[in-house]
Amino acid sequence: MLSHLMQAVLGAEVPKAQHDGAAALGHAAPPSNDQVVEAAKKSYAQYQPTVDTMTLALVNLINTGSQRATISKLDGTNWASPGISAAIAEPLFACQDVQGAVAAARSHHDLNSLSVGVFSNELPGGGVGMIGFDRDLAGSSTSGLKLTLDLYKHIVSADVGSNLQLGVWRGAAGTLHDAVLGLYVDVKVQGVSVYLKSLLSNALDPYGFVISTGTTLKLPVQSGIFSGASATWQ
Repeated sequence: MLSHLMQAVLGAEVPKAQHDGAAALGHAAPPSNDQVVEAAKKSYAQYQPTVDTMTLALVNLINTGSQRATISKLDGTNWASPGISAAIAEPLFACQDVQGAVAAARSHHDLNSLSVGVFSNELPGGGVGMIGFDRDLAGSSTSGLKLTLDLYKHIVSADVGSNLQLGVWRGAAGTLHDAVLGLYVDVKVQGVSVYLKSLLSNALDPYGFVISTGTTLKLPVQSGIFSGASATWQ
């Protein structure tokens, strides 16, 4: 159990001045920030062993530097260019740390895929967020995946070589095409600054989790509400 992460999530409070995150999705009666926060906390509690294992995998990858070359290659990819192969992410999918996260995710019958990617200020089709590859937990299918977030470009900066995002999802690879709501928290784990994003469906059901490092949000907040959308990009 990661006590710092658990405390950050379960103790998260969204600044009262922040607008309701659901409003951007066009809800006729959007959930309040408090409803989103409570649903995100409940979702984390439900999947905590898997989320914690994935967090430790990410932190260990950064602290050991074992996949720095692969991370840098992903970070330097022109994601708008054609013919990008999932082979560039294979060393990450195959490494011991990520395979440990896969094994943990398989213990939940309703989790179906895991993703590796990087943060980008220039996603294909516009917007900012995560881009990379999503793979079924059984390893049978891989798809390009992006998660567009309601962030202004360049309020997030990324450090080449440590800009890495791992995600675990209830949907199978290639099926993630939905609007999402979520809660993010900023916390340090074993000396590494990470952001955990707890993703929810419009109905506030668990959708997935993304843990990231190597990025800095240029706002003085420790938690916040966001909205966005997942989609395949190839």
